[in-house]
Amino acid sequence: MAPEPITADYIYRRIRHEIVEGAFAPGAMLKLSRLTDQFGASATPVRDALNRLVGERLVVLLPGGGFRVRKLDADRLAGLYRWHGHLIQFAHERPLPESARKGLGALKHEALEPGTGGRSVRKTIRHPGLIPAQ
Repeated sequence: MAPEPITADYIYRRIRHEIVEGAFAPGAMLKLSRLTDQFGASATPVRDALNRLVGERLVVLLPGGGFRVRKLDADRLAGLYRWHGHLIQFAHERPLPESARKGLGALKHEALEPGTGGRSVRKTIRHPGLIPAQ
């Protein structure tokens, strides 16, 4: 099978994956020259990918150009935990097959009580729309 062509979408998915996986720490500068070298692409598709991530609020566009990974402060992190808990609660209240409900019951408990096993939540949830495939 031929390798995937280097496009703005491909670069976007790779950078997004690296941010989500922690390869780029919150607040880290994303150097355009480094990323163009890493992907073997011109600046245009890399810049397009970064601007798309700005739209998703994972990356911040700096005044005068340049990009950095968005920092997580305590309020934003608490809001993400609340949102995640509501999302799990919403999914849990919908009719699902019994096999799916068992897994969500465990996730509901962990999601609503941060720090009680959040690491296992990431390993348990495997849905392409929620967490990128590895």
